[in-house]
Amino acid sequence: MLIQDRKQKEKVMTNKKLIIYNVAEQSDTDARIARMMASRHEISASTMKNGK
Repeated sequence: MLIQDRKQKEKVMTNKKLIIYNVAEQSDTDARIARMMASRHEISASTMKNGK
């Protein structure tokens, strides 16, 4: 029973790490897109982020 619990906890931790990683990836991509759009339209990236 204890081994089962430990495996379950490890699984949850792994899932949390994956979610955090995915969110980080996503925001990095968003920032890159915002910068690209900003340079294209000559608006600051911070304005893009705030307007979102």
